[in-house]
Amino acid sequence: MEIARIARVLLTALAVLTTGVAEAQQGKIPRVGLLVLGGPAPTIDAFRRGLGELGYVEGRNIVIELRFAEGQPDRVPDFTA
Repeated sequence: MEIARIARVLLTALAVLTTGVAEAQQGKIPRVGLLVLGGPAPTIDAFRRGLGELGYVEGRNIVIELRFAEGQPDRVPDFTA
């Protein structure tokens, strides 16, 4: 059951990223949603570093929307909606 929830989160993030790419082609800044199930610091830092390696700088050419489930998987559906 947990794997299915994680898969949904990843697919949602992919959909958000794809939407952001389409908007970027129209001159808008892409917006990416990041849902963190556990502790925020290492996950968010790694995510930002990865985006930086791809040339994205938060606030300049990408917007990151953070949501924290705080270890409560039952909060995931509300955040992904």
